[in-house]
Amino acid sequence: MTPSRFERYSTAMVEPPAVDPRRCPLCGQGNACGMAEGAATCWCFHAHIPAEVVERVPAEARDRACVCQGCASAEPLATIKAR
Repeated sequence: MTPSRFERYSTAMVEPPAVDPRRCPLCGQGNACGMAEGAATCWCFHAHIPAEVVERVPAEARDRACVCQGCASAEPLATIKAR
């Protein structure tokens, strides 16, 4: 049975967008994730990523895609706004 137009629309609205584990969920650039490339570890395991950056990662991408090194080391917004 073919779904109705409403069923197709409502399903599309509920399903989260696909997450590419090789792209930064914040800027969309490549993130150099070792695990996405098949390695047992990633650069981010040994990096300090500020909590403010982690909080900006969309819920559907958390623990599924690394932020890139540029976003991970970006100056916090609070510091920029304080200038």
